[in-house]
Amino acid sequence: MVKNQLSIDEFVKHIEFSRKLYDIARIVDPIKNQVLDYSGGHILASNTICYDFWQRGVVCENCISRRALQEKKPFMKIEYNGEKIYMVQAIPLALMEQEVVLELLKDISEERLLFDIVDESRNDIYKLLEERNAFIIKDALTDVYNLRYIKERLPYEIINSHIQDQYISLMILDIDHFRNINKVHGPEYGNHVLKTLAQKVQGKVKEKGWMARYTDDAFILCIEDIDPQGTKEKAQEIRKMIENHPFTYKETTKEITISIGVYTALKPDINADEFIEEAYSLLLQGKKEGGNRVVAKE
Repeated sequence: MVKNQLSIDEFVKHIEFSRKLYDIARIVDPIKNQVLDYSGGHILASNTICYDFWQRGVVCENCISRRALQEKKPFMKIEYNGEKIYMVQAIPLALMEQEVVLELLKDISEERLLFDIVDESRNDIYKLLEERNAFIIKDALTDVYNLRYIKERLPYEIINSHIQDQYISLMILDIDHFRNINKVHGPEYGNHVLKTLAQKVQGKVKEKGWMARYTDDAFILCIEDIDPQGTKEKAQEIRKMIENHPFTYKETTKEITISIGVYTALKPDINADEFIEEAYSLLLQGKKEGGNRVVAKE
């Protein structure tokens, strides 16, 4: 849990002690992806991007610092930067009336035996660690992201839309009459529908966003840098694609329809929960109007 506010002097003592035990100790703002400096009794933003250390050029999918900040407790993971394997710990702190995260990194490259990766190539190590981290942020059935990922990633996307001065859109997609489909045709068929739908829809958005399972039969799609009209057209394209695809499993073939609520904003002045509520209210409107439709708003 985040405890009492730390003064800058207390923080300096903490981080200096941490550097005796760890190879790297740094303070980060995981929402803005910035490494923070401290000088003259103040916390200052630096030009260093926190994820640059991992040499991948993209935001970490399994960002434990965002998770630590959100859930107000420490988290740990294993990561690889192409040269060394690190144990990473993220500890939330309340510092000078600002919520930040202390990241502690320890080089455990010589302990590869613990992770069954002795003599593996660089690409093999990346793949192994990514697979293990994916268990945390991926939905086991559909292989798209899960609810945890939505909660961790969406606040960053909202901040990034302000930084980049670009549109951000949230779609909530729901399968019409899914409960009845499950009841009549059985859960195996229902699971087939979910997996097939996720695979097809994800292919439509992966270049400009991401997809996550929100509830049993609903998915969230976050789309970056497309204007309201373009996003609405994309949603209609997805709706028609599903409507025209026969879902066949064993002896059962059925046509499925979906409803989509779409909320698009330029630099939205709302938090992640409010953003979801906006899109969800539009989804409910589409459901009340009979389903198999897109309802959009900006």
